[in-house]
Amino acid sequence: IEDIDALSFPKRDLVDLGRYSTPGTVMASRGCPFKCRFCAASAMSGGNYRMRSVPDILAEVDYLVEDLKCTYITFLDDTITAFPKVTRSLCEHFLEKSYKVNWCCESRVDVVDKEMLTLMNKAGCSFIQFGFESGAPKILESMGKMISPEQMETSVKLCTELGIKSTGNFLIGFPDETKETVNQTITMVRKLISLGAQIQLSVLTPFPGTYYYNHREELGITLHTEDWDDFHIGYPIISTPNFSCDEIREIYFDHFPETKVPGWNLGNRAVPQG
Repeated sequence: IEDIDALSFPKRDLVDLGRYSTPGTVMASRGCPFKCRFCAASAMSGGNYRMRSVPDILAEVDYLVEDLKCTYITFLDDTITAFPKVTRSLCEHFLEKSYKVNWCCESRVDVVDKEMLTLMNKAGCSFIQFGFESGAPKILESMGKMISPEQMETSVKLCTELGIKSTGNFLIGFPDETKETVNQTITMVRKLISLGAQIQLSVLTPFPGTYYYNHREELGITLHTEDWDDFHIGYPIISTPNFSCDEIREIYFDHFPETKVPGWNLGNRAVPQG
């Protein structure tokens, strides 16, 4: 669907919003304009990024705040801050309306700066999730992330200074991962935690439709399961040229247990063996 403005807002009156911890959710776009090789966002959206018009986004915000009395809004977009003009319009609307509402979003460290974060904070943004992914420049480049460790540090420092809570995710187990790049990631995790960020550590999972899934053979990625229930970021299901599945699992579970993705309970399921 090209014109997603043509879609109506979710029929929230059909459900009991009181059963939800965060009932005020908005999706202002579909897909992601960036092309990270591990991410399924592009595959899920047909490789086509589409954003709603600003008036349509603001109309849904008004409905949530004024009609449904939501006091917290979660923007579910992969990167709602990808276009600064849209972000500024959103923030200015919150300020003009004098809404006493907090909100959170996902972002990238290369699309925010002190001016933008300051405006977002004034407009009620209290929490930002960043995709850090790796502490090794070599891995960041090969995965197509195109950000730097320095940008990670700067963004977390600014958020902490402004009183915005920040969190971010790191992955291990890339096809060109080495002991050196793992150590670089561990070092960066420690540094960002010391600067005030919350960190989640997960493992590379080549979801169908991603570059790593489609090119797994040429990259030396070996899948150890074809059960889609095993395809999540909570435990490894692959071997790479430099690490077996067992070795990736050891790295993941031996380092920073407080950073593991919460909620993954393997129960009696067998972990794929390397």
